[in-house]
Amino acid sequence: MKPRPEPRLIVIDLDGTLLPSKSSTPTPRTIAVLQRLRTLHEIKIIYASGRSIRSIEKVCRLSSFTPDYYIAYNGAVVYNPVTKQKIKVECMSVDSAASIIEEMMDMGDMGFAAEVAVNDAKESTNSEEEKQETKFYTDEVFYDMRKDFFYYPVEKFESPLSMLNCIREYDLQNFDEAVEEQIHGITKLLIVNKSLGSSELFKKVPAKFFEKESPVTVVYSNSFQLEVSKHGVCKGKMLQWTCENLLTIDKDHIIAFGDMLNDIEMLQYAGIGVAMGNASEDVKSVADRVTLSNNEDGVAVELEKILAHLDI
Repeated sequence: MKPRPEPRLIVIDLDGTLLPSKSSTPTPRTIAVLQRLRTLHEIKIIYASGRSIRSIEKVCRLSSFTPDYYIAYNGAVVYNPVTKQKIKVECMSVDSAASIIEEMMDMGDMGFAAEVAVNDAKESTNSEEEKQETKFYTDEVFYDMRKDFFYYPVEKFESPLSMLNCIREYDLQNFDEAVEEQIHGITKLLIVNKSLGSSELFKKVPAKFFEKESPVTVVYSNSFQLEVSKHGVCKGKMLQWTCENLLTIDKDHIIAFGDMLNDIEMLQYAGIGVAMGNASEDVKSVADRVTLSNNEDGVAVELEKILAHLDI
């Protein structure tokens, strides 16, 4: 076991890690220890999730605690919740998304949706549409399967190909040659099947999408959908970029918590990677420690040990 470092940064996945299984917020015990670590010891906090910015913000709003940064969309975006800025964005091209959609449509009963991060709104804007952090597009199958869970505007299309055509048009209409850094393409593609859960559907993904030449990265972080990003995008890489470019924190001073396949690179990068008790064996095998499950306050238990060490 690695010796306990003097932590400067704590990075935490949300679903299955920070959040209990039947809750939209962390427990008061967890929030209390996070607040003490930040206030008393100036430790930075990052939430790293497959969720969108709006979904992470909902967790923060309900718990009255906001971390220093979000790593959203499985590592496609790093976001400052104080300044409301997307600091770095990695999007896949529409053509890359089309390549996996066209392959998997033939399976039948497939549904697709796309999340598109938009350019940061100007402070002076009064348009609610311009203030959106993300545009959400869906085909009819995905919409019918997930409609009870939408709490934000969505655009529904008859087919995934017509959905992609709309995204292409959106990119063309919003391109401005005078602006150096712009967001183009799809931040995250979501794939569902009427009869298969995520682990079963993951096994159906053609092998070529796991090769080095693949234009996309495919993972899952819940039981019902696959999540597709630009090739090479992962929480670990965006965490490394954030530490090197925003925080100047060495990885030996990072403690990361996670439970699913999309957390593996992040746990490997951190000086101390902590797997939850409910994590899969693949995740536990790369971790330095295993704590209790998300339903047993596993994050709080581990952080309280760290806090006790720092308070000595």
